[in-house]
Amino acid sequence: MTETLSAAFFHPVLLFCLLGLFILLALWLLPRLWRGVRALYRKFVRMAA
Repeated sequence: MTETLSAAFFHPVLLFCLLGLFILLALWLLPRLWRGVRALYRKFVRMAA
């Protein structure tokens, strides 16, 4: 755990690059996940009706 914190303090460029990569990945993935959740919801509603 302390190694991770020390890496964040001593290598901030790496930290911000990885953070930016994570944010881009989340922005790319969220619409697809939301579309899948909506499709599952519609499927369950149709099955229940």
